[in-house]
Amino acid sequence: MEPNQHHIPDEQEFLKSLNELEEILQEAEETATALPEEKKIDLATWEDAVADIEQFLENQEKNKKTS
Repeated sequence: MEPNQHHIPDEQEFLKSLNELEEILQEAEETATALPEEKKIDLATWEDAVADIEQFLENQEKNKKTS
């Protein structure tokens, strides 16, 4: 196994989380232009995506320190 192969699932999860955040922001933007008084963002999904990104970045830092 190549050294970077174990990072692929982390990177895939990171990219998935970024895509989720982008979708949430796009939906919020569309909602804001359609209904300015009703700005709804799925907070739970947003928090999950942010937590995934934070975990990914923490793992990257740990891997840099152990390398």
